[in-house]
Amino acid sequence: EGTTQGMQWSTLFHDSDVDNINLGSIMLMLLADAVIYMLIALYVEQVFPGDFGLAQPWYFPVSKRFWFGESPTKDPFTEDPPSKKENIEDDPKGRPARIVIKGLRKVYSNKKVAVEGLSFSMFEGHITALLGHNGAGKTTTMSMLTGMKRPSSGTALIYGHDIRHEMKKIRNSLGYCPQHNILFEDLTVKEHLYFYSRIKGLSDAQAQYEVNRYIKSLELVDKTNVVASSLSGGMQRKLCVGIALCAGSKVVLCDEPTSGMDPAARRALWDLLIAEKSRRTMILSTHFMDEADMLGDRIAIMADGKLKAVGSSFFLKKKYGVGYRLICVKSAECNVAAVTELLRKHIVDIAVESSIGSELSYLLHEEYVTRFQSMLEDLEDNLERLHILDFGISLTTLEEVFMKVGSDSTNMSDAISMSSIATTSTDLETNSSVGDYELMEGLRLFLCQLKALFLKKVYQTYRNWFLFLVQIGIPILFVSVTIAVVRAWIGSRDMPSRLLSMASHNPSVTLVQVDPSAERESL
Repeated sequence: EGTTQGMQWSTLFHDSDVDNINLGSIMLMLLADAVIYMLIALYVEQVFPGDFGLAQPWYFPVSKRFWFGESPTKDPFTEDPPSKKENIEDDPKGRPARIVIKGLRKVYSNKKVAVEGLSFSMFEGHITALLGHNGAGKTTTMSMLTGMKRPSSGTALIYGHDIRHEMKKIRNSLGYCPQHNILFEDLTVKEHLYFYSRIKGLSDAQAQYEVNRYIKSLELVDKTNVVASSLSGGMQRKLCVGIALCAGSKVVLCDEPTSGMDPAARRALWDLLIAEKSRRTMILSTHFMDEADMLGDRIAIMADGKLKAVGSSFFLKKKYGVGYRLICVKSAECNVAAVTELLRKHIVDIAVESSIGSELSYLLHEEYVTRFQSMLEDLEDNLERLHILDFGISLTTLEEVFMKVGSDSTNMSDAISMSSIATTSTDLETNSSVGDYELMEGLRLFLCQLKALFLKKVYQTYRNWFLFLVQIGIPILFVSVTIAVVRAWIGSRDMPSRLLSMASHNPSVTLVQVDPSAERESL
């Protein structure tokens, strides 16, 4: 435009007479800016991934691992076995260890230790159940195994790949059902399963097969074309489990998958997980003891971030259980001493565990198991005389094992809870006349609310001062830089005057209108 030629492809790189710049150079600079900004965005994403993801070191673009990949990790299946511990059952024979956790530790920025020295193995074809109270470290452990959190020390090998450096390879065969539903509100059940099947690398036909298969297995046929936001909580959990299982994920982690489900749906999901565990390595966290007992081929009990015991349900019950329990249903005329005397004919050191209401229970140690038959037959023959209505015998439950294994932390928590309950009860008694308060109205209420909002903002700013500095500092910085650039810009000047001539438009026809009165005046 400056040379009055117009912008054409042929003049794309022709410089202007005014500022010696051309549009082609500007377009190339914009393209270079786009590439540079994209590289910066990719770099920042790798170094500062946020709350979820493994942060790379700042120098990772010049590291050998970035250009040539990770050196082959030593095969975990040929390493020396860990030292024998009484609370850890021997590894099952004939099953390869697909997940090997070694000294896994996680410490948060507030110095809280979430996981401390976790070391055990998980096997193909097994469901490993993680048990523990709230805050025991179950979810943190799963987050480290899925690459959402970086371990402070230690590592885990999943199919021979290190979670610290090879998460991309691990994720190719990883399925995860998080504790909270993460679904697209506007996608249907069918679209969710199809989307994740394709993301995991299946073809269109294979993805369609997986969709039909899991819709039937999850009993969601009637909800095939229903969007996720319209599903109930239990159905959303089913869909999350289906997403984790689809496309043949070899490693499946389910964080409390049955929470919010009714008993029938839970049972159906149990059957699905049992059917799907073949050729997979599955990890399941739960608060339901019956669920862990039913599904867990191996059960790992955690407390305060530490591993307390690992083994099958039978191993844990035998290791930490009290043996068997004889429970008798007695009538009002029952003489407990007479019942105890009869039982002591067979087991000398038997003692009453509890006698509450119509229930009478005894603890039976395993070394006397050979005497159980004769003792129970004798008891059955004397039911009427002893006024016992019914009786039964049971093995130690997994819940009792869990309570015993975590007894130290549980006792501490119970003491704190009881103390807080007692304090709360005292406060309630002291402030029982809450209805006597006079509530503020009008201007007083407005000023009180304004003060509360102001204090909330002060506390929030004090505890998140970095965000406050960013909000104030960045605008000031940008304005200051802009003013400095404008003042220092040497090239900022007015455009030079240009001579306008009709010669620039050739050939040209010029029409001139002359006012006759003006012509006479000039004469």
